[in-house]
Amino acid sequence: MSSERLVGVSSTTATIIARAGVERAELEHALPADCSLAPLFDDERDPRLAPFYRAISAASQPGPTSHFDFAKGLLDAVQDLASDVVPHHLYRLKQGSATNPKDPQASEPAWSLKAIDCDAAWAIPPKDPKRYNPAGEYAPGDGILIGHPDTGYTDHFALKGAVRDDLGWDFFDNDDDETERIEDIKRAERWLNRGHGTTTGSIIVGPRGDKMSGVAPGARLVPLRIADRVWHAYDVNLARAIRHATNQGCHVISMSFGGLYFEAAEAAINLAIREGIIVLAAAGNYLKVPMWPARYPAVIAVAATNVRGEPWAGSCRGDAVFAAAPGENVWAAGFVDGTAEVIQHCGTSEATAAVAGIAALWLAHWGPERIAGAVHGTANIQNAFRSAVEIACASVRPAVAGMGVGVVNAKRVLEVPLDQLRPKALRDELYRRPPIRELYAVADDDPSYFARAGRGGGLLNTYNLPIDLTTREQAFQMMLRRQAAED
Repeated sequence: MSSERLVGVSSTTATIIARAGVERAELEHALPADCSLAPLFDDERDPRLAPFYRAISAASQPGPTSHFDFAKGLLDAVQDLASDVVPHHLYRLKQGSATNPKDPQASEPAWSLKAIDCDAAWAIPPKDPKRYNPAGEYAPGDGILIGHPDTGYTDHFALKGAVRDDLGWDFFDNDDDETERIEDIKRAERWLNRGHGTTTGSIIVGPRGDKMSGVAPGARLVPLRIADRVWHAYDVNLARAIRHATNQGCHVISMSFGGLYFEAAEAAINLAIREGIIVLAAAGNYLKVPMWPARYPAVIAVAATNVRGEPWAGSCRGDAVFAAAPGENVWAAGFVDGTAEVIQHCGTSEATAAVAGIAALWLAHWGPERIAGAVHGTANIQNAFRSAVEIACASVRPAVAGMGVGVVNAKRVLEVPLDQLRPKALRDELYRRPPIRELYAVADDDPSYFARAGRGGGLLNTYNLPIDLTTREQAFQMMLRRQAAED
């Protein structure tokens, strides 16, 4: 990894997306004298990642909106050489934590595992003989690596022995320490969602124990620390983390956070899927529609349900949602006054982690190579998993509108024969489409939607706006006003 710190108070950075045929030297010649240029991705093996560069200014430009001024200056300088300029890490935006009244029916810590039929899935002997150890034993999910872009992880008994920190990286501080400090978690305000990576990671790979178990306790987590909270804007760290996970041989990437559109992140996600990785993202909490990265067309977007299998009141819904899983009052790793505990959590983050664990069980059960052979290549593994989930859910109760195909059942997914899978063919235009027009999320001043959802705040609405620097700044300014009003 590069030792250069990409984001910090000492410099201002932005992504430049070069037009087809434009060479790096042309961009460098056009940039201001105090700017340097480097590839956004350390690995440029794939030409589809080549157009992305990071421009770095040596001058400090403090303030939440100065990054836009920097990006506008770059756009004026490069003119027709670039299709877009995107500022990095604009400002740390407040994101309220998901909370719900406690439900007596969810008092048993294992309820969410039972809701997706985990015990029955664990009892199914794997078809892949490589999953057995010399003693003939099998740990569900064994051999599968989960790339986990999040807030990092902490020393918690619910992750003991389940983390491959030797394969991870801290993209937030740009070093090889992906941990969050207990001191930071203890003194942080609840809305910061500190410890979030530990919580979601424990749902995916937590070892089987008295207090809790992950869905795929035999799998291993590759921690990729990209932020200190779960809501962030245009995230260069996410794009680079996804490419890192791909290069480290991860089989699944689970993203339990939300943000705004970033073309480099979408490019990295699409390449990960083409290389055989199953990529999932949380639909989002307390918004009318899913946010990115769940909105990217190739990503599996996951909504949340409660102990009765009903939609969680705070879950984002809509056509972008593919499936659902337990997310309200789910028991997982957490901290009480800095002490490691198993406590209840709410959100689509938890639901996504559960489906990521099911993806790991499915991959370990059949073996990635066997799946690839059955569906004509690794590029179809993501859609093959979609097909397995669709078939499994079709045999259960009808899905609720806006919640995709329904609640994923781990046992039924594993039981779908490979020769019944009908993965939809990848459409090349999906992976090369320019982001000319997208539904773009911006905030208005109407608090009624959040109030109806049981919390204060503003409403995120969607408008059909072109993705450009002007609308990015408009959306960002609206969010700043909303946060100022809440404070």
